[in-house]
Amino acid sequence: LLDKLEIKMKGTCVEGTVPKLFEGKMISFIKCKKVNYTSSRAETFYDIQLNLEDRLKEEKNLESIKRKERNEAHLYMNVNVFLEDMFEGYQGSDLCDPDKCIPRLFKVRKNMTLDKLLEEIAKTLGYPVEQIRLWPLQTRQNNTTRPSYLDLEKDASKSVLDASTQSPWPVWVETLSPEEGGEAGGGGKKSTALPPFDKDAEVLFFFKLYEPRRKQISYLGHAYLHMTESIDKIVELVNSRAGYPASTKLVVYEEIQANMIRPLHPGARTLDSALENIMDGDILIFQKEEDGALAATGPNELPTVRDYFQ
Repeated sequence: LLDKLEIKMKGTCVEGTVPKLFEGKMISFIKCKKVNYTSSRAETFYDIQLNLEDRLKEEKNLESIKRKERNEAHLYMNVNVFLEDMFEGYQGSDLCDPDKCIPRLFKVRKNMTLDKLLEEIAKTLGYPVEQIRLWPLQTRQNNTTRPSYLDLEKDASKSVLDASTQSPWPVWVETLSPEEGGEAGGGGKKSTALPPFDKDAEVLFFFKLYEPRRKQISYLGHAYLHMTESIDKIVELVNSRAGYPASTKLVVYEEIQANMIRPLHPGARTLDSALENIMDGDILIFQKEEDGALAATGPNELPTVRDYFQ
């Protein structure tokens, strides 16, 4: 159409109007990265090419989104989600190294309720809501960082801002694994939901195993334990997870902090008699009794987990 208009206008007083109004230039160039040389070519056009037009629209839309995010930045906060597989292979104190453990980042509105946050995290991770549980990570007075209980039944309508203690808000997300799913009833079917947690009678514990011959710590997962749980039953559970015979004798330590690894009270038969100030997120470290009895054969030997952390 423009070409025909230009032909019609030729020789009249409006000749050259089309180029004046519609003509543009597009420069195509090749620039060398290591040599200071650029080859370019200018091409004229009367209408914007479709691919260029689409790109300009995308850039405008992107800029609009960024501008909106900048204007509404004060309405959002970050939730850092840690998963249990991030604890595996870690050789230090606590559950992971915050400088090396990269969490999953969720940017949410501050006024989002906790039940909606749970739904958002479950959807992103690919779990039904009933198969995950949120445990905020809190820094204790001794500078350790451990999961703490969040009463979602009571605080489901509370906002993320009101529930959080810091921003970004670090949260460990417990998930139901196929291996650890319990049996539902007597039909032999795997449980489809996390087991309920009794905040008044149970405590969340994490387990580690120390192997002096390898000078290595292994992560053995977590469990809900009753305050009056038998130490023998806990040892039996750990032996099963470690692949040891059920009769294997283990020495049990409490990891209070990096330089404070304390054995359980001698002769204690239950958790409440073996530990002081029991809290969710406490860590128990186990090692074979026979390994702990090994005599050190050199300056680099670390026969017990206490030696390992000193």
